[in-house]
Amino acid sequence: MRTVLTALLFFLLACSAHADLYSNTWLRGASSSAVNDDATAIFVNPAGLGLYDENNTWSSLTTSGEDVESYALAIKGGGLGFGYRREFLWEPGTPELGPSLTNDAVDTYTLGLAFGDERKWAVGFDYRWINAQFGEEEKTGTWDAGLIVRPTDFLSLGGSVRNISEPDFDPVGGDGSEDCCDASTRMTYVGGLALRPVGNRLTLMADAALDREADFDDAVYTGGVEAEFLDGLVLRGSMRSMPGQNGREEELSFGVWLTGVYAAGGASYRSVEDLDEDLISFELGSSTERMRPLVTSRDGIAEIEIAGPLGDAPARWSLFGGPSTSAQRIMGDIRTAAEDPSVAALLIDLKPMGRGFLGSPPALAQEIREELLRARREHGVKIVAYLEHGGQVTDYFIATAADHIVLYPVSGIDGLGSFVNVMRYTKSTEKIGIEWDYFSAGKYKSTFHSIGADPPTEAQLEELSSMVEDNYEELLAALREGRGLSREEALEACQGGLFTAPSALDAGLVDELGHYADAKAAARRMAGGEVPDEPGEIETVDVSDWKDRVYDWSLGPKIAVIGAYGGIHTGEGGRDPIMGGSSIGSETLTKKLRHARKDGSIEAVVLRIDSGGGDATASDIIWRETARLAQEKPLIVSMADVAGSGGYYIAMAADRIFVDPLSVAGSIGVVGMKPVAGPLYDKIDATYHTVKRGEHADMWSATRHVSEEEGQMVQDAIDWFYDDFVAKVAEHRGLSDDRAYELAQGRVYTGNQAVENGLADELG
Repeated sequence: MRTVLTALLFFLLACSAHADLYSNTWLRGASSSAVNDDATAIFVNPAGLGLYDENNTWSSLTTSGEDVESYALAIKGGGLGFGYRREFLWEPGTPELGPSLTNDAVDTYTLGLAFGDERKWAVGFDYRWINAQFGEEEKTGTWDAGLIVRPTDFLSLGGSVRNISEPDFDPVGGDGSEDCCDASTRMTYVGGLALRPVGNRLTLMADAALDREADFDDAVYTGGVEAEFLDGLVLRGSMRSMPGQNGREEELSFGVWLTGVYAAGGASYRSVEDLDEDLISFELGSSTERMRPLVTSRDGIAEIEIAGPLGDAPARWSLFGGPSTSAQRIMGDIRTAAEDPSVAALLIDLKPMGRGFLGSPPALAQEIREELLRARREHGVKIVAYLEHGGQVTDYFIATAADHIVLYPVSGIDGLGSFVNVMRYTKSTEKIGIEWDYFSAGKYKSTFHSIGADPPTEAQLEELSSMVEDNYEELLAALREGRGLSREEALEACQGGLFTAPSALDAGLVDELGHYADAKAAARRMAGGEVPDEPGEIETVDVSDWKDRVYDWSLGPKIAVIGAYGGIHTGEGGRDPIMGGSSIGSETLTKKLRHARKDGSIEAVVLRIDSGGGDATASDIIWRETARLAQEKPLIVSMADVAGSGGYYIAMAADRIFVDPLSVAGSIGVVGMKPVAGPLYDKIDATYHTVKRGEHADMWSATRHVSEEEGQMVQDAIDWFYDDFVAKVAEHRGLSDDRAYELAQGRVYTGNQAVENGLADELG
């Protein structure tokens, strides 16, 4: 396909039209109605303004010998564009001398607007106000419209209709003198095609332009090429064929464009057959998005703060809820800094973050740590971790990914270990008169239930011990790999004790005792730079505001990422604006899943889960939609801190399940409970009278316990749902019924254990 289109491109040999009313679309050595998608689109095809939500400028000064031929300015802000051009007119020459520039000039002001689907298609319009600065200073205006479609990452199709209003413009006329500036211009049709046969570094372009009433023999054709084989060095060239007095005439042009991070400049040359002096343009540009720079000094220091508590979704405002930090934002900042050629070192400012579910670092902390390790491994970035408030298990766990750890001199390292407290308040509530009817399926299901359950059994204590041990091994591995400690040294450090700053240094837990300025100095040394007398003045960059310019024509395969955070219930879900917590509503989540399933542009779905479960019916409603989705397109589940019970229920239909070693997953079981406040009513001398029709009508009343018959009905229902849950696990995970029942029982697993037992597919 690409070979055929490439051949067609060279066959067409086309570029932008020169028939526009006092307009010249020859820019930068090569331009096309299918290519220009920055500020210069205002002069070529207004649709180009709407392909990217970016902001940039372009300006030029064109000379012929010692004379100025034109100058121009273009500004783009999102889908809006503004252009200004002043062109000096040529007067006819003699056989001995060619045309020469006059002092007469025409100003053109252009305002454009475009909209569309990013990097797929855009429609644009502009209006040009044209004003002669000579003669009677006649003014006029005209409309243009354009379209660009980019169905793939290697093909772009563009077209525009210019001079829609076909204005007559004769600033001199009316006095019978020779009319040198008549510009009665017809509507012009421009069509363009461009190819990128080997990625976004090479672009081949072709346009054809034809006036509304002209023959094809009068069409203007141009073919061009743009190449950037070296970052920041762009070469362009084009050839144009147009009708002339003695048959068709050709023009050649080429240009060079040099880019920095936010600014660019270059020059272009144009050979015109009838002119004694060729045209040379000097051009400048700027962008609020970071471009590929020609020259990069790899000595920058990016600073990233990591504070808790960590959350997966972006932090949102709530009235009483505590602030949270988006782990995804932190990982994105690390990735951005690591991939940037100007960044040599990362300074990670770690704040206290608290422990995870089992008294260990949460899975989100592990993902951040892995991102730091990836930055070192794949991009060679050096990392300095600064612990101003000391180090507890989570923040120190992340710090072990660094090359160098700086600890504040008056602080320490403490709590390195793993533990879990399982509380039971059943007896406590009974003392105030509230008793419980408690039902469960699975011998481990009540392990983490604080109310209604009996004290942990030996089997449940073994479950807890295995999880704590597994998480403890993850902590030991981090110290051994990150700090170069032996297993014995790591074990000694991870006894949960307190290390003062000097003792932490002696034990090899940190590399240096110092302040913030010392951490900066360490980062500067690792970046290969000299440390000034005042290290606090060392500059660092905040990458969270960085936005890179987009060079690709296509978004590629569209992947929908859907978050499922919080407890599961029927109805609408979302974030609580009062307390700040999130919940998974069956209606809300199934609506998103259904949209992803029906949207033909979405090729796969990632369901990101951080949920301990909830309502059984709501979980099944969501599962049904995930199962339908998985039948039509790939469904991938990524488990964050917790994906248990209903959280696992909504995950099991996925084609593939990813889990972190420190994640908590499983809890395949069912539980139900009912509070009984009858004894409390007796204690406070409250009376109640029950009037009912139906023997079991008041079964769920809080005034009494269920009867033996009612209890059996409830247990039968729970067992039925449990059997259905386990059968679905067996089907989706490819397990035998016996193995599925063995793994179920309401047992909770670490991520490592989930993969080992086939409940998840891969760590990551």
